[in-house]
Amino acid sequence: QMHPGHGYPHPLQHHMDGVPLPPGIPGLGASTDPLEAVLGPFPCARLRSLPFDATLEDILVLFQGLVVIDVILMGSGEAFVIFANPMDYQMALQRDRQTIGRNFVEIYPGSRTEYYSAIASQQWQDQQ
Repeated sequence: QMHPGHGYPHPLQHHMDGVPLPPGIPGLGASTDPLEAVLGPFPCARLRSLPFDATLEDILVLFQGLVVIDVILMGSGEAFVIFANPMDYQMALQRDRQTIGRNFVEIYPGSRTEYYSAIASQQWQDQQ
């Protein structure tokens, strides 16, 4: 029986060349977002199947009790919602299939890139 630390490399040694990635959400591959390796998952939920007339209030009611810091309503039945912390974000993902009106809303992880392009497209629309 070997004692730990007797000539064996430390089990984490092979991670030293890069920051070890935080365990991702089960079922998702490792993220391609380099910041996530340092900051953890980007707390952005992507919503689909929203009623076309869904309002900011509808979304806040859907995520009642969670701290939402940004909402981008795409108007195409999609929205991006940013949460203040990873715990609220994880809780938000559990609310998948809740309803707004008659619609079952799909809630799944959104990426930083998707969120940024949503902001860009919205600013472009505002300028029209």
